[in-house]
Amino acid sequence: MRVTLRNYLLKAAIASAFLGASTYTYASGFQLFEQNGAGVGDYDSGAAAEAQDASIAWYNPAGLVMLDGQQLVLSAAAINIDSEFQGEVQNYQTINVPGPHMTTTQQTVLASDEYGKAQGGGLSTIPAFHYALPINNSIVAAISVVVPFGLETDWPEDSVLRYSATETSIQDIDITPSIGVKITPKFSIGAGIDFEYVDALFDQVVGLGSLEPYDSDTVSSNEASQWALGWHGGVLYQFTPHTRVGFSYHSRVTIDPDDGSSKLTGPLVSEATNGATDTYKTNNLSSDVTLPGYATLSIFHDINERWAVKGSINYTEWSVFDDIPLNNVAGVEQSGLTGFQTTDLNINVPQNFHNTIRVSAGVNFKQTDRWMWRAGVGIDQDPTNDTDRNVRLPDADVLAIAFGAHFKASKALSFDAGYQHLFTQDAEINNTGVVGSQSTYVNGNVEDAVDLFSIQMNWNIT
Repeated sequence: MRVTLRNYLLKAAIASAFLGASTYTYASGFQLFEQNGAGVGDYDSGAAAEAQDASIAWYNPAGLVMLDGQQLVLSAAAINIDSEFQGEVQNYQTINVPGPHMTTTQQTVLASDEYGKAQGGGLSTIPAFHYALPINNSIVAAISVVVPFGLETDWPEDSVLRYSATETSIQDIDITPSIGVKITPKFSIGAGIDFEYVDALFDQVVGLGSLEPYDSDTVSSNEASQWALGWHGGVLYQFTPHTRVGFSYHSRVTIDPDDGSSKLTGPLVSEATNGATDTYKTNNLSSDVTLPGYATLSIFHDINERWAVKGSINYTEWSVFDDIPLNNVAGVEQSGLTGFQTTDLNINVPQNFHNTIRVSAGVNFKQTDRWMWRAGVGIDQDPTNDTDRNVRLPDADVLAIAFGAHFKASKALSFDAGYQHLFTQDAEINNTGVVGSQSTYVNGNVEDAVDLFSIQMNWNIT
């Protein structure tokens, strides 16, 4: 029976690593709003209406007409996430056992840890570039390079969670030319094309189920990338000299790479190849995932020369992110009664996200001609559900506070800085992932500590 159990596990263990294959970041799903450094200081309140600098080209290109002249913006936001998992992790195997009168089903517990712990998280940096150039008094062109979706996190390779996730990285680089046009003195429109390069990396350890480091542990590394095309557009209306409203929409983007790589390295491959090699690699890893569209409605109002208030509502169509198909994953399966062979696996990982709302409100205080202070608060909904939530994306609702500053060094040069702290609910995990005859049960919670810091330079080019 030990040989039969081992045969089943060789294939199941490879596939089970992808049961939770989604992503983990601090915001709704893995969406990022930090496309400038100034917005970190007020939780992006008023983002589609304030039009404070050239970064409005991405938030709402209709606001480009509010700029006084040619401008270059460079920014970076750092996200520090400290994650701790606590709870029960159990790997078990269901097998059919022939008997003298009938076949019975048994569950064999391979490993169990009722008080498992794991530390994860990491530090990520989000850069952004924006350049705006007025064509005439009514038309302003711009180009931006931003990261609208992304994450980077790591669960250690010796943790109880390593069969679900180790390193996870997604980077969506968006190169987007855009244009804003003033239709009337009060009304403007804008649009842009998004050339997006998405690179995703999913690593984990696979093995025969032991939670403690075990000599069957084999590393699975999977990476895919592709260029994709999207668009964004918006409108801006100036009701009075002191009040304006902006609306923008970013389209869905479909990512379907078919030339990714999947590599399996370790003792499971050695056994399958009779010691000839310990590495099996495929070069046609494919998937088909849709990144959501999202809309933003913002208002900005100058109370007087010193004070201004602002707010935004974001709606993200996360329901399009229903599953992650992974085809041609490097794996090992049973061949005959006692033999093994390398093979390509096709896996589908359910996600079943739901649409979310993000709400923010903020204030500006202009202390002097050189100094302005910002503050903001907001909430961000969790798109995951109680059934499919897993250790790769232990998402939860977020409450945020933010503070920032703007310093005008000269007529041409100014700087922004921001800070956010996110109060996150503990993400409750009660999930059983099943692939073939092997299951991995996780019952616990993930606690996060999240802080963001940002800097930005604005150069008004004469």
